[in-house]
Amino acid sequence: MIGKMLTRQFLQAIDTMAMDTEYATQFKTYECLDMAAGIFFRETRLLHRSVEIKTVAGQQSYNLPADFIDLYIQDSSGRYAVRYDDGTTQSYPALRQYDDIFLDNRTDRKDYPDYFAVTEISPDDVPTLISGTASSAGTTSGGRSVLEDTTKNFVTLNVQPRDMIGNDTDASVGIVLDVVSTTKLGVALFEGTKNAWTKSDAYSIRSAIRQKMILSDPPLTSDYVITVPYVCLPAPVYWDYGVWPIPDTSCRAIADGAASLFKTGKMEYVEAKALSSLFADEIRRIKMEMGMRHLKQGTGRHRRRYF
Repeated sequence: MIGKMLTRQFLQAIDTMAMDTEYATQFKTYECLDMAAGIFFRETRLLHRSVEIKTVAGQQSYNLPADFIDLYIQDSSGRYAVRYDDGTTQSYPALRQYDDIFLDNRTDRKDYPDYFAVTEISPDDVPTLISGTASSAGTTSGGRSVLEDTTKNFVTLNVQPRDMIGNDTDASVGIVLDVVSTTKLGVALFEGTKNAWTKSDAYSIRSAIRQKMILSDPPLTSDYVITVPYVCLPAPVYWDYGVWPIPDTSCRAIADGAASLFKTGKMEYVEAKALSSLFADEIRRIKMEMGMRHLKQGTGRHRRRYF
């Protein structure tokens, strides 16, 4: 279901005909939809992908993607694991508590870590604020505008969907939707004077990364590849044609959940409770379907709990 339809479902759920500047603003509408989607995908674990991280000799800590929710693959003992590859040999270190790494305090470099942990990033891990100016006027369509800065390489700078962005010239705020190329970003902007880009507009980008992986041992060598399969958030749907790759029934339930979050904030508790129940019912239904599917397939070493 595309963003235009999602916002329509949301507005129907809160008994409003259209977004406005006071009750149901465009930014608040998308924000509630995104928060509800985050809850839905954390609970159901429906979406997953992998990221490849290259080691740096002596470095134990590596930031995980902005859309990271949880690890996905389990080994034969039911422990979450990643793949560690030197190009010839592969190993599969398993997840343990960060406390173990802190207490072990290993400083000797090793070819392969014994285990790893996942924890929240510290203030020292927060990526540096990226700032610059637009090189040209960007195209805008359906609430998605394109920022171009030919002096930057957004790929090398590790800009990701879900990073927060602001047009400092027109005072708008928003979110990165996609990385178009090394010099272009698709973004959604709100609450500014024009919510678009003109040449020389100043911008600032703040990373949305929140979690990191820590290896038990400092790597001996750079450029080994750590493959991390993980449960992920959906792409941010903050414009008319953004889409979530799930059935419309689930999208409608997420819209009801978003309306519940919205009405709770407005202290409309009776309506919020009813909408929240519809949302929770859909989460339970998805979990039960996934549990039954895994039982029928014989989940073997990748057993998971769904209820």
